[in-house]
Amino acid sequence: MFIIFFIIGFVTYRDFFDLTLPDVKGVYYIDPSFTAVFMNILLYSFTIGLIPISCTVVWKMAPIISVKRKFLSIVIILVCLSTAILLGYKNALSTANKLKAANANNLNEPNLHFPLKKLNTERYMFISLITGSIICYFLLKEKKFTQHHIQPLQG
Repeated sequence: MFIIFFIIGFVTYRDFFDLTLPDVKGVYYIDPSFTAVFMNILLYSFTIGLIPISCTVVWKMAPIISVKRKFLSIVIILVCLSTAILLGYKNALSTANKLKAANANNLNEPNLHFPLKKLNTERYMFISLITGSIICYFLLKEKKFTQHHIQPLQG
């Protein structure tokens, strides 16, 4: 499953990247180097690839047996990932607007260049995947009842 999701992440990165870049008039995004861009692609693809593995690990370690709880764990992880994407977008938008406001009086340079290495959306996603998995583990783990938990009736 990891390889399939990794390939999906690799193929969808350009569309994801286009959706998560805020459109601020007069601000243009530049690639600092091929290595930095390639590392972002790998981190994004790796994070997407780890989604089914993190779900399976949480299900086995917690353990989560109920189908409802398994579905809820997937939802929690996806919500954490979506929150990270939104946080990355808002961070990029805020930084681009601050850059534009700081150079508002500079008429010699009407177009501002925003280095892509300052965007951390892929890192936010990776951290949120780990965070979502930890939340699922502690929130959804099913209690194990053994013979020690059963108290005999007094009477």
